[in-house]
Amino acid sequence: MTDQSTRDKILKISHKLFSEKGFTGVSVREIAKLSQCNIAAINYHFQNKENLYVETVKQSIARTESEIKTIYENLGDNKNIDLFTNEVLEHFKEHNEDLRTGFKMLLTQYNSDSLQFDFSKYRGPPGGEYFDLCLKHHFPHAKNEDVEWAVRTLFTQVIHKSLLLCNKGLCSNILEHDDIETVFYNDIKRLLQLIKRELSQKTD
Repeated sequence: MTDQSTRDKILKISHKLFSEKGFTGVSVREIAKLSQCNIAAINYHFQNKENLYVETVKQSIARTESEIKTIYENLGDNKNIDLFTNEVLEHFKEHNEDLRTGFKMLLTQYNSDSLQFDFSKYRGPPGGEYFDLCLKHHFPHAKNEDVEWAVRTLFTQVIHKSLLLCNKGLCSNILEHDDIETVFYNDIKRLLQLIKRELSQKTD
């Protein structure tokens, strides 16, 4: 096994374990055992568990950004915000396990002074820049702060609905409706109408 494949396997196993058990619930020994490598290999690639955890978070963010970028690029010249949003929803629905584990890891509670992650370089949600580009394509004269509000509002709802769809049993308890998915998609469609109306009225 090459150094790169060993590193990738460690990250994959760590992502799964951290998302299931949290930072404090996972030991380096457990990661090494399931990755079929020794502890020295983990120390070689990541120095310690804190660095390994941070790398799994970075990888999760980078993967989401890359996937949303691909959806955006596949639109070609048709940068339709409604179509783009729907495609992102479909993607998250098809990859709900990745979405769920990624957010579980991001929301993990931990207690470590040495565990530091700098979110300052990330402007908005992972992949949010492509929502930004789509909206500016539609509304080139809209104020930047209004577009940023729209991205935050829209992306929050897309993620919220997608996460709820990971557990349709829970959705059924929240909403008494036979087709929860249609309800959620219509919610997003209605939100898009409100956002577009808002941005069309506010310009620089």
